Amino acid sequence: MWIASQRVAGARANHTSAGKPPFEHEEVSAVSGGDYIGSVLRAAVLFGVLLVATRIMGKKQLRAVTVFDYIVGITIGSIAGDLTTNLEQPLLPRLAALGTWVGLSLLMHLVGLKSRWFAKLTHGEPLILIHNGKILEDKLALTTLTTDDLMGMLRERGYFDLNEIEFALLETNGQLSVLPRSQARPVTRQDLGLSTQYEGVATEVVYDGRILASNLKRFGLDEQWLLDKLKQNGVEDPKEVFYAALDTRGNLYIDRYRDHIKVVTDVSDYPGPN
Repeated sequence: MWIASQRVAGARANHTSAGKPPFEHEEVSAVSGGDYIGSVLRAAVLFGVLLVATRIMGKKQLRAVTVFDYIVGITIGSIAGDLTTNLEQPLLPRLAALGTWVGLSLLMHLVGLKSRWFAKLTHGEPLILIHNGKILEDKLALTTLTTDDLMGMLRERGYFDLNEIEFALLETNGQLSVLPRSQARPVTRQDLGLSTQYEGVATEVVYDGRILASNLKRFGLDEQWLLDKLKQNGVEDPKEVFYAALDTRGNLYIDRYRDHIKVVTDVSDYPGPN
């Protein structure tokens, strides 16, 4: 016991003689300016890499992402985040790993386009949960969804009565597609035997005060025609227009920077502090 106490006293004396409080840990060295520059440069490089990777992997809405796509995205983001902050790790090997994940994801997508079997293996296939108005309990059990979950998903689609539903399918992205019974569907012009005119997508002709002459040429029009139309609507200068679009029936939509709205409708129910 005496020997142990002497050792502790000696350790205290050594720390004190070095000008440091006894048993205090060494201070962590300050972060150098080079570390900040390295982090910024790595973040800029990875930002460009991820931008290119997302363009290569194609466009897909978030709601259309499958579980596998979600896991791939999380993994790629994790690798990129670790590369940005962990300066002790070499950059090129991690970039190779990042590229491998992107390449494998793209390869699986391309193979899935050619092979229906492979696409079903990696992404699954839709599952019928309601068939001819009847809930398939065995199929529902495969999804780990409860009856309450199914009813909630139906209500989100606007269906509160099972008698209105003919089929319901659980898509591979987790969304529920519903085919209502013919008696519960809204009446359309086709049901009434009414003819309709073609309605295409409107084309923008003015954006942020700039006339898009190439889009006007698609309709066989020129800038003078547009200027005349704008003047008919009280617009003297195209720079006053934030956005203008021309539909397939020749109707021109115009939105100005200054809309001259006297009273803006307030949809909130909180007036704010007095």
